[in-house]
Amino acid sequence: MQSKNTQFKLLPWVSWRQFFTPEEKRLFISNEQQREYLLLHNESAVLFEAIAMGFPQDYLQNLAVELQVSDELPDYLESLIAEGLIQRECEPPREQTPFTEDKKAITTIKLEKEMIEWAEVNGFLFGCHLDLTYRCNQKCVHCFNPNALERRQVEKRSTQQVANELSTIEICSLMDSLAALGVFHLTLSGGEATLRKDFWEIFEYARKLGFCVELYSNGLNLSECFVERLKGHWPHKVSISVYSDDPKQHDSITGVQGSWGKSVNALKQLRNAGIRTAFKCIPTKDTIDSYFEIKSFGESVSDIVTMDMSLTPGYGGNLHPLSMLPSESQIMTILNQEVEKTNKPLVPLDIDGSPCGAGRKSLCVSPEGEIYPCNGFPISLGNIHTTNIRDLWSKADNGDHFLAIWRRTKIKDFHECGKHEYCSYCPEVCAGAAWLATGDYLSKNESSCRQAKAYHHVVTVRNNGLIYA
Repeated sequence: MQSKNTQFKLLPWVSWRQFFTPEEKRLFISNEQQREYLLLHNESAVLFEAIAMGFPQDYLQNLAVELQVSDELPDYLESLIAEGLIQRECEPPREQTPFTEDKKAITTIKLEKEMIEWAEVNGFLFGCHLDLTYRCNQKCVHCFNPNALERRQVEKRSTQQVANELSTIEICSLMDSLAALGVFHLTLSGGEATLRKDFWEIFEYARKLGFCVELYSNGLNLSECFVERLKGHWPHKVSISVYSDDPKQHDSITGVQGSWGKSVNALKQLRNAGIRTAFKCIPTKDTIDSYFEIKSFGESVSDIVTMDMSLTPGYGGNLHPLSMLPSESQIMTILNQEVEKTNKPLVPLDIDGSPCGAGRKSLCVSPEGEIYPCNGFPISLGNIHTTNIRDLWSKADNGDHFLAIWRRTKIKDFHECGKHEYCSYCPEVCAGAAWLATGDYLSKNESSCRQAKAYHHVVTVRNNGLIYA
């Protein structure tokens, strides 16, 4: 029989965040081992938070009495143990069990979507993209980060510490604030986030706070030792960018000889370690003709493959990435095959809806502490040195602050979006890309328009029974 002072602890693969309102208490969980989301309500949520905070069973018992569920507490604790979420501290570590795909994945996706919508309606910030540094050990031709063009032109890549980057203490303090705002999903990115000497201190603190952490990387620093250490901290996912199935073509894009081999090897090592991976590719006018070969290769080395044809301008008026956009004809050729393979249903554009989740469901913080709606929409909402991010978020629905104005913006407010027949085929109304290109966030985004026109043309031709050419 267990002692009343038995200590319970979360298992290392558990991510969690509490969301308490006057009407309801929720606690959202990600079991990274089984890749499954769970949602607890009211008394169950309050008790789980106490366990996550490290309180012993006598405290839990008193809390259960206060909540009038003391008779149910033993069964509740046993159910959490059975679910693989907690264990008694006196017990030996639980062994990792292999993950197997099953029908839970569909339920999990629906639950996450419902939770994101609920969090937005109830005033919580659900996600945050944190760029730890703009330094990088690659020089990608389409990079949109600051000074990308200069980095491409110099032989030596900028990997040294930059004086105005947030310190370790500042980043950890920021993460405290984000947790209090309800942030569940935290993306660590850059530049190349792993170039920071304090990367592990930041990552481990994020996991200690219960964040569901995704890492964006190019994989060049992900050695065998790095992957082994990462495995012990259970990231939600590691996303690595690979731009071709041809090593030479990929290396010409990154500006680093041998980068393809390192990135692909990192994906393989991560997958072998049981860490979920994403293969991210941005097809350009020079690589899109190999679209399906690249996609097939990605599927052979990663769990998820993302082929995103949305190139955006860079910070500070850098329009060079737009010169690499695939032509409308090239996109038509790809979409014609995609439509034939998937019979993708059309989701009409809701002109009364919001353009995206930036500033509504998530925010971005730059390496210097600038707060943006998203990393692709770098209009400053303030800096964490002078702006309390919790106050910014809580007051964002009122007044003339840009975040309040942006939240009131609908697709119908854009100059062209929703006003053409092809607009219903738009992949994304991206105000950030429009702003970076023109200085007017309500203008059109060339990349999205080009894809919409191509998709509209393909569907029109097929619906009319014509042979696509």
